[in-house]
Amino acid sequence: MLPARWHQTRVEHHMLGLYFNSSSLLLISERTHRVNSIPDPMIQRLGPIIIGDNPFLIGCKVEDLTIEHQTGKGVEVISYTEPVAYRLSENTGLPETIGSPQQVRIERKISEQFVKGRKRKNAKVPKPRVS
Repeated sequence: MLPARWHQTRVEHHMLGLYFNSSSLLLISERTHRVNSIPDPMIQRLGPIIIGDNPFLIGCKVEDLTIEHQTGKGVEVISYTEPVAYRLSENTGLPETIGSPQQVRIERKISEQFVKGRKRKNAKVPKPRVS
């Protein structure tokens, strides 16, 4: 999750860092080789931002992200609408939509340590500065 006010270039740079430094994508030796051998990794900008080819990382802007903490069940529920996908038309070479927006719902288990350590009640909110 990234701030909505970030410019697309900043988002791409952040995603490149995630892509090249993710231990789940590649072994360290493969990452080092990949960083040094690919001066400009493939970045597609058809709706979502797609970095790489195999493996790849996808990021898209969503408008309706909600996160609901269900402490009783020990989960947090993340939901949003995934935008339509795009591809280049073979006939025109222009982007065309594929499918329709899809509702996504992810339940993520919350560790007990995280829940106990959170300060939710009586949290101090900084007062706005008046100039």
